[in-house]
Amino acid sequence: MSHAAHPSPPGCRNARPVRPQDSTISLNSDIFFSIWRQPQRAAYVKKMRSKEELQGVTLLGNQNVKYPTDYDPRLLETFVNKHPDRDYLVCLDCPEFTTLCPKTGQPDFGHLYISYIPGERMVESKSLKLYLFSFRNHGDFHEDCVNIILRDLWELMQPRYLEVRGRFMPRGGISINPFASRADQAHQDLCRQRMLANFPE
Repeated sequence: MSHAAHPSPPGCRNARPVRPQDSTISLNSDIFFSIWRQPQRAAYVKKMRSKEELQGVTLLGNQNVKYPTDYDPRLLETFVNKHPDRDYLVCLDCPEFTTLCPKTGQPDFGHLYISYIPGERMVESKSLKLYLFSFRNHGDFHEDCVNIILRDLWELMQPRYLEVRGRFMPRGGISINPFASRADQAHQDLCRQRMLANFPE
């Protein structure tokens, strides 16, 4: 037994007829035509950021950037968070972090995970790359590096929540995996939960 197709609504010459087998949701003709008769809403058009919104972003697209030779938090740049009305999570995966042992000068290799809930400002990723590169010839323990990065990013962005987690390659048969976090008053519970979650089982 064949099903009769609903006719296309007036003014929609190329609309595909809706058949019951096309969807698990059954629409009667009254609902169908009421949907089609609704005025078309203006589609959300994503606009590029204006020059004003990109003020302070100088490293991105700059072909003359020089890589730093020592730790320099002044490399960090920010841009405006265009969605401050909601909490959302930004996760930055940094698998090639390197630094030096402050005692022996030998290189240490780590994988950093930086996650934050932005407030008014957000860190620009190329500036973050150069900032992390600046640790390459800098001597500090793993624990120091993670806490320094947390401090610098907190002072830079003033986010609602921020955490930095390090997974460093073993040295002397021991892996060191520091975790540090900080939150504003409204996200203190999250800060405690994340700290507890990072204890090894």
